[in-house]
Amino acid sequence: MSRPLSLQLRSLSLPALATLLCVALPLGSVAAEKKVAQRCITVLYPNKPGITFDFDYYFKKHKTLIERLYGKGIKKLELRRGVSTQDGSPVPYIAVINIYIGSQKVFDAAAAKYTQTLIDDVKNFTNGMPVIQSDEVVE
Repeated sequence: MSRPLSLQLRSLSLPALATLLCVALPLGSVAAEKKVAQRCITVLYPNKPGITFDFDYYFKKHKTLIERLYGKGIKKLELRRGVSTQDGSPVPYIAVINIYIGSQKVFDAAAAKYTQTLIDDVKNFTNGMPVIQSDEVVE
C-alpha cells in the first residue's frame, strides 16, 4: 500500500520539492552565460496501475490557478495526455505538463508565496507522484 500523497510530498529532497513547487533553482552554468536560456519545468505523471489523473480538473481549475497566482512568471503552460507509443505498449506517462518560465523574478516570488496552495490542490486531480525536472529550452 502506498503512502498518502501528502506524506510522499513531505519526504521529497529539497531539490525535488523545489522542482515540484515550480521553484527554478539557479544553475551555475546559466549564471555565467551572458544570455539566460529559456527555462521550463517538465512534470511527468507515470502511467502505473491505479494512478488516476483528472484532465478536466487540471485544465479548468489547477492550470487556471497556476496562471492566476504566477501571472507573468509563466510564459506558457501545456498539458498533454499520453495517447500511444510506436510499439503499441501502454504509454509511460499518463500526463505531461510543460511550464515555460516568463519572468524568473516574478516566478520565484510567486513560488515562495503560493507553493503550499498548489500542493494542497494536487490531491484534487491525481493520486500519483510525478517525475519532475527543470529544463533549458534549446532552440
